Amino acid sequence: MNKPRWVEKTPDHYKYLDQILDWYPQAKAIWMLRDPRAVVASTLKRWPKTPVDVRAKEWSDSIVIFQQKWSEDPRVKLIKYEDLVTDAESKMRNLCDFLGEEFYPTMIQEGTQNVQQVFLPDEDVSKGPNRLANRSITAVGIDKWRSTLSAQHITTIENSAQDEMRQYNYLKVKQATR
Repeated sequence: MNKPRWVEKTPDHYKYLDQILDWYPQAKAIWMLRDPRAVVASTLKRWPKTPVDVRAKEWSDSIVIFQQKWSEDPRVKLIKYEDLVTDAESKMRNLCDFLGEEFYPTMIQEGTQNVQQVFLPDEDVSKGPNRLANRSITAVGIDKWRSTLSAQHITTIENSAQDEMRQYNYLKVKQATR
């Protein structure tokens, strides 16, 4: 359990995965996929002026890039965020196998803190983007987007990203009515 690991979670780094894996050919990348409505809801808090359709298209484009470049690469593993938070033990065991790490049940137990603090000593980790980094896996916010996005935003996202959303079961195929 005392193996050193670097973890970088900047979402836009998928754009540079070629270069990252060139520099570190033994590295492994986890491609975290999340419902685009949740992604857009989250980004609207930080960048409220970016149009919703632009954010939805970015999400769709990232999926296309994954499928074209990385879906067959053994160093890259896609996992759906929703699967991770609703089936934590199974998904974490699978991720540990992928990473060559041993699974410990405390990795997913509420109230345990197996993540070593890696922030600057004077950094306030109770605020900002790192505030949840040392907390246990939880499904609490999985559908938070439902209460934060307007109906118009939801429609815009679903229209902009519908093909990829259907492919990953974020949008059900509408039944034809007679």
